[in-house]
Amino acid sequence: MRILLPVDGSEHCRNALRFIASRQALSPEKEATVELLNVQHSIPEAVINALGLDSVRKASQDEGMKVIDAMREDAGDLDVRAKVKGGEIVSFLLPTIPETIYALYALSKIGAIANLIDPRMDVVRIKEAITDVRSKLLITIDLAYPKVEQIYSEINAK
Repeated sequence: MRILLPVDGSEHCRNALRFIASRQALSPEKEATVELLNVQHSIPEAVINALGLDSVRKASQDEGMKVIDAMREDAGDLDVRAKVKGGEIVSFLLPTIPETIYALYALSKIGAIANLIDPRMDVVRIKEAITDVRSKLLITIDLAYPKVEQIYSEINAK
């Protein structure tokens, strides 16, 4: 199982990661991979102009890695990764639920591109929606997983 967790270094995010780690400890046969997405506040344009885009980008990346490294301490034995980068495409096979909005916000903050797919679509259209944009990652809900299972070997997204 793969879990995408937006993180900002807050205690709420730490608690969410600890909860996932505790669940993993209860059922180790269902191994989970947790991908952390760092969420940061927007940098004002005046700051970017004053310091330069490269300097601001480097500082943001450094700060993001500090947050992710700190979160890894709370992960226990979970396989925790930080993989999605700016410019990469992530497909969502999700209904309009709060978690979808949180993930969209997190992707927006890192400059990744969200590809929203209606889970009510048929399998052929879902496959086209994923492969046409060359998604790196697919996030879905358990109810839509049977559709994903049918096409998983034909798509490049993880």
